[in-house]
Amino acid sequence: MFWDNLYGLCQKRGTSPSKVVKELGIAAGSVTKWKNGSMPSKNTARKLAEYFGVTVGYFYVEHSETLSSFAELSAHDRALLSAYHSHPELQVAVDRLLGIERNEQVYLYTAAYSEGKSPDGIVGISREQLEKIQDAPETDDTLI
Repeated sequence: MFWDNLYGLCQKRGTSPSKVVKELGIAAGSVTKWKNGSMPSKNTARKLAEYFGVTVGYFYVEHSETLSSFAELSAHDRALLSAYHSHPELQVAVDRLLGIERNEQVYLYTAAYSEGKSPDGIVGISREQLEKIQDAPETDDTLI
């Protein structure tokens, strides 16, 4: 969605995402990441929104004939979208809860080993890897 909206804005301006990021001083590799589904940082999204004269939320709303702008959403819906996009670490969980999962990557919280060899953290793994972990006899299902 982000990429489609950015690309559409570029087309309307007669430019390309590569030219825009160069002009704004954003890393050129960002374009490829966004095209492959990554999201920009809050600061980068803000720069892009200012450049195109749209709200940051514009990039995260599907633009169709029935909804032509972020401003047409209710204040509540805008607040929900803003909260959703302010917490990318929670988006996968929210998507899963709503039944709108969009990729094969899942994120797990990993607790530190008692020996202190590995710190607590959040790691991304494939669904296939998750299934193997869930089927492992030493896995505590209450932690997944």
